[in-house]
Amino acid sequence: MAYGIVELLSVQAHNNDAMNYTFVSTDDIENGSIVTMGTRVTSNEDEFNAVKPTTATLADQFYMIASPIRVLTTLGDDSQFVDLTMNPKAFYNVAGQTMDGVALKLHDRVRLSEDAIAGTKSSNTYIVATDGTYQLTWGAAAISGLSLKLLGTSYFTIADGFGSQRVTAYDFIVEAVA
Repeated sequence: MAYGIVELLSVQAHNNDAMNYTFVSTDDIENGSIVTMGTRVTSNEDEFNAVKPTTATLADQFYMIASPIRVLTTLGDDSQFVDLTMNPKAFYNVAGQTMDGVALKLHDRVRLSEDAIAGTKSSNTYIVATDGTYQLTWGAAAISGLSLKLLGTSYFTIADGFGSQRVTAYDFIVEAVA
């Protein structure tokens, strides 16, 4: 299974530590997904529960999950190894472990792999926050809430053991945040 890949092209969070947060979730979450901030995790005051967007939170601040790619491989005996493969298409944030999130602000630019976006592109030119899903979803127009406008098609080049492959990606700009 291929998972979402994200590249933060130009985001205000790069220069502002107050816009970078650590989240923990009870769900596995792909990079490029969005969450809202829940309560503090009781064991660590610097971590927050990642909350799946709902109709009630579509006007809240959104955070894009963008953790460094560290593929975790779990064997049958529950032993775990990190980075046996460096393929970002095999990476997702494991439930119960920390993940990085950046606050999305107006005019931030991001690149998302095709697998990171729900729905079908067809003639749609926006991706929007949707009730009940972590993934942004293709839409025909901006909504009241988080909306990113398509700037163009791009690619990620993924090195594997036998060469490289191109993965379709799209560049977006944040047009609306609430």
